[in-house]
Amino acid sequence: QTPLSITGASGSLFSVTDNFSGSLMSVSDVSGIPILEVHDDDRVVMGSYSSPGLIVTGSKVGIGTSVPNAPLHVKSSIDYITRFESTDTTAGIVLQDSNASGRVTNTNGNLILSSDVNNEVANSAIRFMLDTTSNAGGSAKVVIREAGLGINTASPSNPLHVYHATTDTVA
Repeated sequence: QTPLSITGASGSLFSVTDNFSGSLMSVSDVSGIPILEVHDDDRVVMGSYSSPGLIVTGSKVGIGTSVPNAPLHVKSSIDYITRFESTDTTAGIVLQDSNASGRVTNTNGNLILSSDVNNEVANSAIRFMLDTTSNAGGSAKVVIREAGLGINTASPSNPLHVYHATTDTVA
């Protein structure tokens, strides 16, 4: 049943159904193909019918994916997936957890990585990690702390601290 339907020269443009499953409401382009649909499983689908561009399901948004697995999930086949642009001399992204925040900022062409910007946690660091699945940074190859730069050590004791299994070089 379709209690409300608006039809154009090429087919249905807008319809609301009284079905309790599947597509509950749709808006179509001039050819009658749905470009916006509201489904019974709390999904909102926008974009072309064969490859939807935007999916909202529960509290997750998918762009380029029909199954978002994070609050914002962007999937693309091009190299640059997203662009954040500011109209002044600084553009940045703030990453906030329950304890502190970090930033990735571009200021006048300078890339700046900032850790614990409000000094909320003791002994903060910027860690560069390789071949690990851990977020804790235990196997970090390069660590930058207030005390210095550590290579193969998570706790540099001087401005430059290079650790090797046979020699521990401090400069």
